[in-house]
Amino acid sequence: MKSKSIGSSKYFTFQEFEETVKKGPTSPRMMASDYANKAREKRDKYTYKTGATYEGEWKGNFRDGKGTQTWPDGAKYVGDWRDNKAFGQGKFIHVDGDIYEGNWANDKASGFGVYKHVNGAMYQGYWKFDLQHGLGLETWMDNSQYQGYYDNGRKHDLGTYVWNDGSKYTGDWKLNKICGIGIYEWLDGRSYEGEWYDNNMQGIGVYKWNDGRKY
Repeated sequence: MKSKSIGSSKYFTFQEFEETVKKGPTSPRMMASDYANKAREKRDKYTYKTGATYEGEWKGNFRDGKGTQTWPDGAKYVGDWRDNKAFGQGKFIHVDGDIYEGNWANDKASGFGVYKHVNGAMYQGYWKFDLQHGLGLETWMDNSQYQGYYDNGRKHDLGTYVWNDGSKYTGDWKLNKICGIGIYEWLDGRSYEGEWYDNNMQGIGVYKWNDGRKY
């Protein structure tokens, strides 16, 4: 899935983070004390110099609690905030209609979440720093799907890919390519089990026909 960077710096900018914080104490110690001693409260909509708006709960000069931030292009984050960053459960709605809903940490998709494309493709699984990372299930509109592990946005380690014609590969992946040991099964009963490299059968393996012959 070529999803855009969800918690992109285009949206969660340091400029916005710094703008309200600067309105309070400036030293780190005083800033921490101010934050710790303030009660969470809901305030009127705040408009940043970037044109983005935030409406929700605050703790001192930090966005903290439930809140909604909307950017000038229409992108929107609705959910939890902590220490002036998106943190906890939240939903990010892209301008084109794509939606990510799930866990956040430090303005990034992190933990379990679901990304839905407007074209119907979807990823359900784990994230790290805005990228698919860990176990997940990705499905496409043509009924093909991948279920397995990801590493920094790419299929990696053990996984199963099912094509829309019913053929299936189960085995090792490396950096988004079939690589290692695995089995490919055709819909007509044929199969190959063995070594793979760069999406191709390469090395030692056994090819079986549907009539029982094998090589």
